[in-house]
Amino acid sequence: MSRLRKDLIQQRFRRQLYNYRRHAVVQESMAEHLAALTSRLCSSQKMERVFEIGAGSAGLTAALLAKLQVSHYFANDLVPESAELVERLLADMRLPRRSFSQVISNNSTSRNSST
Repeated sequence: MSRLRKDLIQQRFRRQLYNYRRHAVVQESMAEHLAALTSRLCSSQKMERVFEIGAGSAGLTAALLAKLQVSHYFANDLVPESAELVERLLADMRLPRRSFSQVISNNSTSRNSST
């Protein structure tokens, strides 16, 4: 079984980060659908804390923040530059900026790419 090349994946996502949402029609639709499902499951339309793994171009971030009131939004991504896109949305919502020094999952780690 071949290992994923983290550096290659980062490079490819980084290259398309700012144009991705314009062309990712299916992903945008899925983000809207997931945000709508989450909103339906949350009876008060308020969430204290949300942690989004793989925020990327912030499509799901935007969809969730449009449907829910969130006190603290945390996000991470393999591409550190995605933090800029998430931070813009959080600034518009006047949510505090927070970061993690390390996020660890069962197969990978991500260094300080969180907001």
